[in-house]
Amino acid sequence: MSTECKHCSSCTSALQQSAKRLNSQQRLEDRNTAREQREQDLNISTTQREQDKLIARLQREEVEIRRCSIFEYICNMSRKQREHEVGLEEKRHQETFAQQKHELELDEKRHKDTLV
Repeated sequence: MSTECKHCSSCTSALQQSAKRLNSQQRLEDRNTAREQREQDLNISTTQREQDKLIARLQREEVEIRRCSIFEYICNMSRKQREHEVGLEEKRHQETFAQQKHELELDEKRHKDTLV
């Protein structure tokens, strides 16, 4: 027994048209879905590129801050080292002056002792 309708040609034609419409609608939906996915991918990649640029900029700034901090540290150390060296030189100068003064006082005392 056949499952076909007695009005075969018109039913078949209607079914074929209906199937074509469904196929067309499905293809349209598939294209729309694919387009939406491409747009999302594009938005994601655009957002990712923006985030990557921001991260790179922040990393460059961080490196610059570290470089400046190191330079400042070196300058401070150099300044402290110079201050320390000047202090040592001043101390040596004072010690030399004190020694010369002491020697002069001893010479004066010897001179006075020889006069008496």
